[in-house]
Amino acid sequence: MRKLVYRLAANRYLKDIADFIGETSGDLDAGLAVVDRFRAQCAKLAASSILLRRPREELSPGLRGYLFRGASSSSAASMSVRKS
Repeated sequence: MRKLVYRLAANRYLKDIADFIGETSGDLDAGLAVVDRFRAQCAKLAASSILLRRPREELSPGLRGYLFRGASSSSAASMSVRKS
């Protein structure tokens, strides 16, 4: 099984995303819920290589990408998992 590790910058971005959604929607729990769903999807990806999609070698060796929540390619929210 892969080890899921969030870089410090990723944690900051996720906090910023939660804060933005909470502030713009007026519901702080909504922002936290989005980040929680994102983290849950990351955990699923780390646990199963079957869910991983196309290689992203142009970004970093061993990196694979996944489209989060079916976002369109123009506004895609993506995540990547590195093989350990």
